Amino acid sequence: MLKINVDKKCFAKIVSGEQKEVYRVATPYNEKELTDLWGTDRATWKNPQSVCFETGEGESAKSCVARCSLASGEGYPEWGAEKGIIYMIVRIEKVEETEEPVEEVTVEEAVKVVEECTEALEESAKVVEEATEVLEDAAKVIEETSELVEEVKAEEEEIAPVKETVPLEDSKVLVKEETVDGCPVGLVVPSDVEEEPSCEEDACEVEPVKTVEEIKEELVKETEEIIEEMKETVANLKELETKPIVEEPVVEKSEAQKEAEDFRKKALEKEASDSTPIDVVKKEIK
Repeated sequence: MLKINVDKKCFAKIVSGEQKEVYRVATPYNEKELTDLWGTDRATWKNPQSVCFETGEGESAKSCVARCSLASGEGYPEWGAEKGIIYMIVRIEKVEETEEPVEEVTVEEAVKVVEECTEALEESAKVVEEATEVLEDAAKVIEETSELVEEVKAEEEEIAPVKETVPLEDSKVLVKEETVDGCPVGLVVPSDVEEEPSCEEDACEVEPVKTVEEIKEELVKETEEIIEEMKETVANLKELETKPIVEEPVVEKSEAQKEAEDFRKKALEKEASDSTPIDVVKKEIK
């Protein structure tokens, strides 16, 4: 493969597709180098061939492979050509591959990488061992819990009472189409038991079951009534506290009133002791 060295700017333009031609002065050396690839017949110069463009040296070297054709003539100044000079023109039709520089790794760096990888593998192996131990412990716990569950089930079966059942052959099924006063229907009564009178004969009354909402409403009403009574008592107490205490004026009694009261007391005492009628006492007073 033909290799052509170019500068960094030209290489960047070739890779980006901006520059489509590379020029070489038509010297015998350049003509021989290029005609060895395309041939001396100008008709074959149109056939695209693979050319490798390189730039830089050592670690910073870059290269790309492109399909190119050959021509001769003057070139464009913006791509590096000078006016009045005839060039061998390598026309770039398509860039196929671009190779970036490969960083060289020393033996010491490679050894360090290998050591780091071995340490990571050892740590991962330790983690796997710990995980296996945890799984084993979990399996033991599951086994113990399953054994306990079985023991509890066995104890429940031993403790559970045996329910006495009445065979269907010795029983009668009483079914009524409608309920009477909320009494249950469809009772199963053994044959040896006498039939009890119906709900209509006994006039049994079954209290309806209250729902939770109805019970809540009753409690709320009762609490509201209690709160209103408490408010009334508090208001009465406040009125008593704020109301001023008025002392009734003491009226002095006359001597005649005092004598009349004393006489009445004596008359009452005499009535109580001698059982004298009140009419006699009234005459005496008159």
